[in-house]
Amino acid sequence: AIYASPNQRYAVLIQRADNKVSFVDGGLWQEDHGSHMHDYQQGAKLLSFQLNGPAPTHYEAHGEQAAIFFDGVASPMQASSVQVLTDASIGSGKLAANLALALNMHGTAEPRGKHLLTTYRPADAANTLPTQVEWYQQTANGYQLKEKFAEQCPGLHGSFSNKDYSLFGCTDGVLVVEQKADQMVASKIANPTGMTGRIGTVTGHKNLSTMIGFAGQDQYLLDPVAKTMTLVNWRGASTATRTAFAMSGDGDYFVQLDNSGKLIVQDTGAGYSIKGSLQLV
Repeated sequence: AIYASPNQRYAVLIQRADNKVSFVDGGLWQEDHGSHMHDYQQGAKLLSFQLNGPAPTHYEAHGEQAAIFFDGVASPMQASSVQVLTDASIGSGKLAANLALALNMHGTAEPRGKHLLTTYRPADAANTLPTQVEWYQQTANGYQLKEKFAEQCPGLHGSFSNKDYSLFGCTDGVLVVEQKADQMVASKIANPTGMTGRIGTVTGHKNLSTMIGFAGQDQYLLDPVAKTMTLVNWRGASTATRTAFAMSGDGDYFVQLDNSGKLIVQDTGAGYSIKGSLQLV
């Protein structure tokens, strides 16, 4: 998988099967010179800096930081870890921060400045999916555990953060962690009556208060303030399936490409109503 670094100078190349993460300098960046931004351009290049560890998988960027969750392996035991990066740390060939966990798991992590939210799996869990979220605070020597939230999130998979909230998909709903200054408070949005499947992917935009959750092909509008989960009909009467999705740069539009080659454009300011569609292929 290929992702952009937080400030989008670098490409982050996650190679799960090869247990490594590589970086490409795109060759375009800016420096703040006070009265103006100075542009620089050079040829793209693969950096010698890379990360190594068992099964790097989920990548989440928030603000100036990005977190890569290494799933680890069960036998022989290699525990999960979270490796936090910034564009500056990538350019310097080092991590911004690192957290080693106790067990392997298919987890995720949300960096929030000096705070880090990541997943917890008990040793007797039925599978490698986490069941709770832990809150860590950065110190001079690493991270210190502040709280393991009592709110349960069975089968945790998928997460996303905006300015005030981090959301995590659970089999029975969505776990909501609200940041209030230097405090974190957890709550839960339950699955609505009649829902089939579960939220396994969460996405959104830093400027939007609501987020999107996917339960298979169903799209839900997640409101962490009102604590609601509302089904959005993105396909109309079609039975096409989602191939890819993306948010526009300013967060005004959300687009989904289905397997018939049609791009469906949704207006985020109008409850993700259909703005139009384009038959691309």
